[in-house]
Order: sequence, then C-alpha cells, then structure tokens
Amino acid sequence: MLREIEARQQAYARGGLVEYKGRCKKVSSLVSKDKLRYYKSKAEDARHYNKSKWYKTVFKLAAAEESGGTTLLPETVSDFTEAKH
Repeated sequence: MLREIEARQQAYARGGLVEYKGRCKKVSSLVSKDKLRYYKSKAEDARHYNKSKWYKTVFKLAAAEESGGTTLLPETVSDFTEAKH
C-alpha cells in the first residue's frame, strides 16, 4: 500500500491530475479493504477466546455508525459470526 501512496503523491507532484485521481481511488479502496480485514480479524479473534470481549468489540464498532462517525463494520454483522473451520 505504501508504494501506491508514493505513486499517488508523485503523480500529484508531476501535475498528472487524471493519474492522481485514479491512484486516489485505488488507495481509498486499499485502505477500506485493510480496515475491514483488521476489524474482522480483531472481532474473530476475540470471538474464539473471550465472548464478552467479542461482544464489546462488535458493539463498539457498531456504535461508530450511530454516533455519526464512519462505520467500521461490513454490510452485516453476520460476517463476524460465521465460523471458519
């Protein structure tokens, strides 16, 4: 991801507006995917060893949307609860 950020900044410095906008979209997409992956793994890990911590984590992430912040959850909470065997 760092390479993409550097390439985006270089495109901006060169004045390549079309390339810059394309790279901005790509960086935004990568950040979103990494956030989802991080929070999903955080909740999944807690689910297996501490049910209370899992609930608190999911509740805290869901509260971000209620408070007007950006949501950190995927479309459904069921993604967190699906067991992977």
